[in-house]
Amino acid sequence: ALARRQDAAFFANRPEGWRDHMRETLLTATPESVRALAPYLDKVAQQKAVCVFGNADIVNKADIDLQPISLIDSSPELREA
Repeated sequence: ALARRQDAAFFANRPEGWRDHMRETLLTATPESVRALAPYLDKVAQQKAVCVFGNADIVNKADIDLQPISLIDSSPELREA
């Protein structure tokens, strides 16, 4: 599990200490800090945003207009169009 977590952090280009920072952020969250995110969530809801995880070929064949982005490397030449 540790190696899997370390691999994920490496391939996501997360900086050293990212996990500790994320843990601290989660532990110090308050109802007020969560409520402060409401405008952002409202904006996403108004845009009717969709997030799908899966095989790029299957996503490309979907009946709706989706823009697949590789989670391994988001460089333009590796993005599916």
